[in-house]
Amino acid sequence: GWLPLALAGLIWYGRKPSWQRASLLGLPLILNGLSNGHWLLFGGVATGLGAMLLAILSRRTFDRRFWIPLIVSLAIAHGVLFVALRPYSIAADLYGMRRWAGEAKAYSAKLSDWMIASSRNRFYGGNTSYSHPETCLFPGAVVLLLSSFSLLLLRRGELDARDVCAPVDTAGEPADDEKRRRLLRALDALCFAGFVMMCIGFADRAGDDATVETWRKAALPAMVLVSAGFARLWIAWPGAWDRGAEASLGAKLRGSHLGLELQLCVFWAILGLVGSLGMNSFFHQFLFTQLAPFRSLRVPARWSMIAYVGLAALAAAGALALAKRFRESRRPAVFVALGIVLLLELRAAPIRWYFFEPKAPAVYEWLAEAPASGAVLELPIAQYGWGEYVYLFRQLTHRRPILNGISGYPSKLLDRIRAAMQETPVTGDLFDELERAGCGLIIVHNDRLDAAPSLRTWLKQGIDSGRLAFVRRFDHGSGGDWIFALMNTEKNLGALRAPEVADAAGHTPSENLRIFLEENGRTYNASTYIWLDTPKYGDEPDGELIVSGWALSPYDVKDVRLVFGNGALSLPAQRYEWPRLHELIPWYPQTRRPGFKAVVPTRPDGLDLETDLRIDVVDGRGETVSYDHLFLLWHPRRTLAYTTWNDQRLSALLSALSVGDDDAAEIRAGDVTPLVDALLARHRDPKPDAFIVAIYRDLLGRPAEDDAIAFYLMRLDRGSTRRGVVEAILASKEFRKRMLR
Repeated sequence: GWLPLALAGLIWYGRKPSWQRASLLGLPLILNGLSNGHWLLFGGVATGLGAMLLAILSRRTFDRRFWIPLIVSLAIAHGVLFVALRPYSIAADLYGMRRWAGEAKAYSAKLSDWMIASSRNRFYGGNTSYSHPETCLFPGAVVLLLSSFSLLLLRRGELDARDVCAPVDTAGEPADDEKRRRLLRALDALCFAGFVMMCIGFADRAGDDATVETWRKAALPAMVLVSAGFARLWIAWPGAWDRGAEASLGAKLRGSHLGLELQLCVFWAILGLVGSLGMNSFFHQFLFTQLAPFRSLRVPARWSMIAYVGLAALAAAGALALAKRFRESRRPAVFVALGIVLLLELRAAPIRWYFFEPKAPAVYEWLAEAPASGAVLELPIAQYGWGEYVYLFRQLTHRRPILNGISGYPSKLLDRIRAAMQETPVTGDLFDELERAGCGLIIVHNDRLDAAPSLRTWLKQGIDSGRLAFVRRFDHGSGGDWIFALMNTEKNLGALRAPEVADAAGHTPSENLRIFLEENGRTYNASTYIWLDTPKYGDEPDGELIVSGWALSPYDVKDVRLVFGNGALSLPAQRYEWPRLHELIPWYPQTRRPGFKAVVPTRPDGLDLETDLRIDVVDGRGETVSYDHLFLLWHPRRTLAYTTWNDQRLSALLSALSVGDDDAAEIRAGDVTPLVDALLARHRDPKPDAFIVAIYRDLLGRPAEDDAIAFYLMRLDRGSTRRGVVEAILASKEFRKRMLR
């Protein structure tokens, strides 16, 4: 990455400042800033503070030969970045792209998070229960061990400057005169004032719901306290600490056995650690409240990348120090061994890939050539699911402007459309909103719609009122893709409409439209398609996995296989006849055994807890059709059987749910099924977020945080059930801690 090169450029410049070296520092900063917004801001702050530290340590604080090339290079780099990133600034002002303090706090790390490894790490094992993978920051024991070697094993003069350490001038400590004493007294007063104001700010702070102004009360005085305290210690220790020989922090660092380079690496490691604490510490609080660009960042925990760069440099020095303990002929073997150990400890392979059908569905290929004039809206709109990613990916095929999308910043237009779609019934005002947005075509993916008739009713009302016109239908999945045009926006309707020609089922496009809108019935597909009943995306099977569904094709179905672990394991599914299905969908007599089912009693060896499933169907032509790739958490067999209840809290919960005596006895004996049934019966709110909030209140006795609501909304959007949500909360550590003895 560019961050290590920026640190290397800073070290190289610090050894011998020059215009050439300054330019080579500016280049990686430009490329780093263009690659990622977090790295731009975090890397810029780390480089700037690192340059100040270098100047102070090397006694170049007021040396123009040090600062002028560096400032010019950084100014040019920031000028290039300003031109390149100006559109983002305009968009931020236009759409209000700012984070609120509580959101940044949710993605701020705690010190304990630095001991939690990523769920992707194969050596330490997955931690799939952790709510924010962004805050799993453990860098690895080997890196920490090697970094400690660089601090403990290196001795002054042991390594020459070509290895790692540059010489440091320790002469010329400032004299203790009256001017210096007045400065120290002023800094002491500033520290005291900062401490008092920080305490007042902490007393007023409003926790997770804090605004920017609330956080500012504590962050600004804390930054003043730390800055003034550092300056005070740099000039002189307090009297009680004065040991004579090293009377200040500056003198101690200049006399350290570590060179400037390693001290700079230690500084980056500490800076990244403190920054990753985000709104849990003063440093990022100060940046967040005082500098607007930092309010565009959601995850302060990504400051950890600065720490990782510093640790990597320290680990390299530690490896060199360790190798120096061996004979020269054995040193290459030491480096090779350390490399192998690091690869084993930090291994993420095999990486679980999401398999995506490269061939675009027919609707997108048609859209690429159609003479349409307006933007495209695809329905349903997925709030947190993969649907919006699919829409964005398929936009690469048709290249039309779309109203869909997904980002860390929600689109206000899309939010309004989504909110209108969730109304019952959907009102005609939505047509006005779409026309103002320039929408010309609406694509409805029938497979992804729920059974509620509100959207179909809205479409029918639009057609009856003359605001909407049906264009055509395309094969896709079991329900097809349906295209509608807004009459006031789309000017080329005549060229877009399909001819009124009957399909193999004897239905014309108009008749298929009636079946879709009025009956929500099946229409004919001229291609092989699959319907999966179980499991759903995001399910967490407990021991036994049941896979069931059906496949129909005008060419017959020859084989159905279950593919797990990115193709690592393939199992056959049992196929069977299904007369009732043929009665409902009578157009595929060629498929004699449409049903398929497989029961896998336990997770096979070699499959991870986080695994995936793909259904492959081979039709009579020998072509393979795959169902959407599913991700699963496949647990070993576990049962929700609790017998050590907290009697007082359980009684209060059962009373609130009006659970009968027989069911209450079963729950106390360990069977939580009646409890799940009672919760589902009590909370029937059609809005899923309201359902999640209510379940949290009943089971955990507190409001649901935003990220928890987002997580369970995503699971529901991907096909999980409300029962699955309740069972997941019942299995959580927080529920067990609250409700069990």
